[in-house]
Amino acid sequence: MKKLIPVLIVVALIGMPVTALAQGPTPSRMPDQMLKQQFEQVKKGLDRFIDGMDSKIKTAILKGEQGEVDIKVVLNDLKESMNKAKDRFSPGSANAVTETVAFLKNAKKFDKGLAMRPGLSGADMKWADLVPELTKLAGAYGIDFAVEPDSWVSRRTGDKELEMAVQSTRKGAEQLNKDVANLLKKDKTVDAAVKAEAGTKISGLATAAKSLEDALKSKIDSVNAVTRVLDARTAVASFMDGTAAVAAAKPAWGRTDASVEAIAKAYGVGK
Repeated sequence: MKKLIPVLIVVALIGMPVTALAQGPTPSRMPDQMLKQQFEQVKKGLDRFIDGMDSKIKTAILKGEQGEVDIKVVLNDLKESMNKAKDRFSPGSANAVTETVAFLKNAKKFDKGLAMRPGLSGADMKWADLVPELTKLAGAYGIDFAVEPDSWVSRRTGDKELEMAVQSTRKGAEQLNKDVANLLKKDKTVDAAVKAEAGTKISGLATAAKSLEDALKSKIDSVNAVTRVLDARTAVASFMDGTAAVAAAKPAWGRTDASVEAIAKAYGVGK
């Protein structure tokens, strides 16, 4: 019998719908201060690579499919675009999206060119060490450095923007809870169970948003808190869509839901 149990579990899982086993993407976000440090890591890695290059290659002019390539100019462009992005970024005020994307596109182009001439730079291993750092920097802007830039969709929600979205969610949920309670109180056809469900779900969103606020202020890991916000959002949406008596509060819910969506996008799990 004991031997049959694992088999039965496997059979049961196979029979389950795929959606029951599937999991959505895990929320993740690099705070502004960590992103600032990431810029420094990339700059140091780029400097190490350039310093380690063969001196003759640094000033070489190579012929390619697009014509001649002046390596000195290419390296200068790469360093200048890096410095512009790093200097433009400022925690809490400037996300430097345009400058960072420009640098990452330069780095991606250089990465492809390097792959076409393995060993020529004399510092391929130092570039290989830099690629994971470039990937982290790109990820902070919602970009997959491994794919072609044509498919990049760049975005970055700074700490201040995120804090405002979380605060708006909490306040919106608190007000929505009051509005819905008043609507249900006026409708004599609504039973006590529905009223209790409304209070539990909507106040649950407000509580989850408050937990996320606290996590951000304390600068601790906020992934669990944002997951609770998103789960609470699903519960409230289901209630609002399925309860005719609260139709008048749907515009207010729409505004609160938009704030939650801003949070989701900041963590890379938006619609």
